[in-house]
Amino acid sequence: MTSLTVSLAVLVFCAIFYSTDAGCRYASQCIDSNGTLYEIGGEWTERYEDHCDECECYEFGAGCCSTGSIISLPDHCVDIFDSDNCVHHVVEKSNPCQQCTGPHSAVGK
Repeated sequence: MTSLTVSLAVLVFCAIFYSTDAGCRYASQCIDSNGTLYEIGGEWTERYEDHCDECECYEFGAGCCSTGSIISLPDHCVDIFDSDNCVHHVVEKSNPCQQCTGPHSAVGK
């Protein structure tokens, strides 16, 4: 049986927001995209269509790091993103129950 190696390139992308418009409403609280307030040290996850951001409230604003996105797939594979669990499933197009066996690349945590 031949073994295939799956290549995964990982790059962490983080952003710290300093302005009132980008996440920090008061000196002692931050606000997420749904309007929920967090105390300093509070953590939350922002969920998007193709990735999630893990965020934390600091005295100077909100800091967020992307959990990752798939950027390159073989033609026979497809990325199915589970936004509830912030997980990418790279599977065969012809059989979504089968994990993709070709090399693919991702960015994020």
